[in-house]
Amino acid sequence: MRLAILLASGPESDNARTAKGLAAAAAGRGHDVFLFFNADGVTAAASLSSLQQVGVRMAACAHSARQRGVTPVAGVRWGGQLDWAEAVHDANRVIALD
Repeated sequence: MRLAILLASGPESDNARTAKGLAAAAAGRGHDVFLFFNADGVTAAASLSSLQQVGVRMAACAHSARQRGVTPVAGVRWGGQLDWAEAVHDANRVIALD
């Protein structure tokens, strides 16, 4: 299964904890997981980057990051809405956490 998760909330939010748990659990079961950080979610990229160790692929909206003064995070693609659109197109399941 391919799972796409959108996170638009900061690192201290319930949504960030939910995204982390879902992504880790799905990747741990061998699913292909893509996590996209948008809006305030870009501020959570650094704190969730450890999910890469279990195979979660990640991208962040560079525009949102620039607006919030967030710098690039190792392993997190600094991209845009096209990354999210492609992930949604390819996914079997999509979860948006605002």
